[in-house]
Amino acid sequence: MLRRDGKCRVPSCTQTRWLHVHHVVHQAAGGGHDTANLVALCPHDHRLHHRGQLGIAGNADDPDGLVFTDADGRVIDPAAHPTKPTGPPPSPARPYQHPLGERLQHWALLYPDPPRPAA
Repeated sequence: MLRRDGKCRVPSCTQTRWLHVHHVVHQAAGGGHDTANLVALCPHDHRLHHRGQLGIAGNADDPDGLVFTDADGRVIDPAAHPTKPTGPPPSPARPYQHPLGERLQHWALLYPDPPRPAA
C-alpha cells in the first residue's frame, strides 16, 4: 500500500516520507490485513486519527473510496471548490489616499535610547 498510495492519503497532506501503514477498520474491531483495509498515513495524521480528531472510512483500494472526517464529523473535501470570478474585480469607490495626505519625513523620526538597567 505504500507503493499504491505514494503519499499520505489524507486529502490536504502531501507527506511522502516516513509513512505508516494504518488499518482503516482496526484489528481489535475485526479488521483484516487485506489491502482494502490498509492505508498510508503520515505520522501526524496517524496521531490525529488515534486521538479521535480524524476519521477514516471506506475502501482503500479505490482511489476515491476513502472518506476522511474531522473531529466534528464533517467530511474533509478532497478538492477545493473555489468560486470562479464572473468578471473583473470591482473598482474602488474612490482612489486610495494616505490618511494625512503627506509624505513621511525621515528627519521627523526619533529613536530614543533604550532605558538603562537599574543598578
